[in-house]
Amino acid sequence: MSTLSGYGSNIRQSLVSNGINNNDIGYNKGNGYVTVKGQDFMKPSKVLDGVSYDTQSNFNNAWNAYNKSQTQPTTTGSTYNTTGTTTPTSYVPQGMTSTRDALGSYGIDNSRIGYNNGSVTVDGKYFGTPSANIGGTTYYDQTGFQNDLGKYRINDMQTQILNNTQLPENAYTAQIDALMKQLGQSANTQSSIDPYSTPEYAAYQAQADRRAQSGIRSAQEALGSAGFGRSTALGERAQGIQNEQTEYLETQVIPMLLANERARKQQEYENMAALLNPLISQQGYTDQRSLQNLQNQYNALGMLTSEQQRGMDNRRADAALTGSYLTPEQQSMVNSLLSLKQQAETKGITKDQRNVLSKQADQIRSRMQASGLDPTQYGANVNFNTASQNTPGRTLQGQQVDMQRQDQQFNQGMQTRQQDFLEGQQGIDNAFRAEQFAYQKARDAVADSQWNATFQYNVEQGGLDYALRVLKQQDDSTYQKAMLLINQDENARAWLGLGNTKPPEYNGMNANQVLSALQSQYIDPTTEKYAPPKDAAAREQIYQQVAAYGLPSGQDDQVMLSMGLTAKEIQEFDKKYIQPSTGTGAASAGK
Repeated sequence: MSTLSGYGSNIRQSLVSNGINNNDIGYNKGNGYVTVKGQDFMKPSKVLDGVSYDTQSNFNNAWNAYNKSQTQPTTTGSTYNTTGTTTPTSYVPQGMTSTRDALGSYGIDNSRIGYNNGSVTVDGKYFGTPSANIGGTTYYDQTGFQNDLGKYRINDMQTQILNNTQLPENAYTAQIDALMKQLGQSANTQSSIDPYSTPEYAAYQAQADRRAQSGIRSAQEALGSAGFGRSTALGERAQGIQNEQTEYLETQVIPMLLANERARKQQEYENMAALLNPLISQQGYTDQRSLQNLQNQYNALGMLTSEQQRGMDNRRADAALTGSYLTPEQQSMVNSLLSLKQQAETKGITKDQRNVLSKQADQIRSRMQASGLDPTQYGANVNFNTASQNTPGRTLQGQQVDMQRQDQQFNQGMQTRQQDFLEGQQGIDNAFRAEQFAYQKARDAVADSQWNATFQYNVEQGGLDYALRVLKQQDDSTYQKAMLLINQDENARAWLGLGNTKPPEYNGMNANQVLSALQSQYIDPTTEKYAPPKDAAAREQIYQQVAAYGLPSGQDDQVMLSMGLTAKEIQEFDKKYIQPSTGTGAASAGK
């Protein structure tokens, strides 16, 4: 049953399209809720002729709530497969529905559904390639089923039209032809009437014969009693009586019979002619009805193709906005593969169940490669979370946007890295100069004290800060004099504030998150663990990827090292991508 305009989504069809068995769907008259396996699912906003409807948004909310309540993978008992037999317990893929249930919800009887060489058939004709075949039972995701159903309807309607380009034989045509023949024959026989062969003439002739015989008998009796029984007068009288009856037949009966027969034939002709017009009218009505049926088929085909074209236009419009375009077949394969991955990673799934799902996933990846998609993005070594982040089917415009975004991210990351690099160099230079000024002031303070030689030695061994800490322990008054001189000089005082400088705030992914995200892209299919790539281009790409995240200074190096890059490689890439500072002294002696 198609969804009525203004009534929203047919809840039963939506549930079936999302993998719920048609037999598991019910209705609770007590509270007005649609049920799934006896449990309340949602209360429809409209019910018409026993069919429940609601908006797609409300259905999605109810469906999401239902999914959250399903914490364990689903198994079924014996299931009905595409050949009409039962199979042992099999694993039902989440988010899919059996082909027979899906087709049954659209009124296609189970006996019409078959399976041939990997394809589902209806009435022996190709319907489509199912998303999965587990234990002899085929399954579809919603996108794939709707696409194949739409194409099947269009092909079926085209076949009906091609097989009915001629109007069906009109039963009234034969009746009209026969009647026209009768009318022609009747018109040709109007003047060829033989009154002597009619039953009426035979009756009149018999009557005339009886009267003639009666008259002759009377004449014989009369003449016989007079003695003239054997005279010629009797013969003449008998002949006269016979002639009178013959004359009666010829002059009165025959004209009357001719007139009556002509009138009868004329009436038959007029009756047949009167019947001709209703037959012709009925013939025209029947032809018109056949033409209307054919036109209705054309209209239905136009509606189906228009809907198909609307879907294509919508996908193109989405592609213009998102930069990604997938055919319905490709989208179905992506959806199915993600569904299988998600289910294979479900807690509590057995090894045998995972093997069944993996086998189906391998078949989908083969079809995906044949369709032009890169199956490695959805390989067995890629988990659901990573695979679901892929954006396959990028258009040229989308690829340009990706390149621009990647360039922008890389440039921003490199700007951050270069800024950190330059700031590090500048910080070294500033610290060096500030420490030199502070050292000069502290040296002047201890120049005349007994600690002068010791102070100089400590500076050389541990730096100014270490030397001052030792001086404070040895001679606090000299230490206070040195600190006073440092604080009184603006250049020297800057050295005191270097230890309080805070790095700029960072709000991106932390180092561990970046490391995890990148390592998932380089999983060895054999070990199913991260393996650092040996290809030089791939290693340089790792550097670029890490730099694009803009991690705080030092953390980016840690991630690069954890990804397998060497310190030498990092330095070489820094030289390639980071513009060197033009500073002097310690500022140019940085990284």
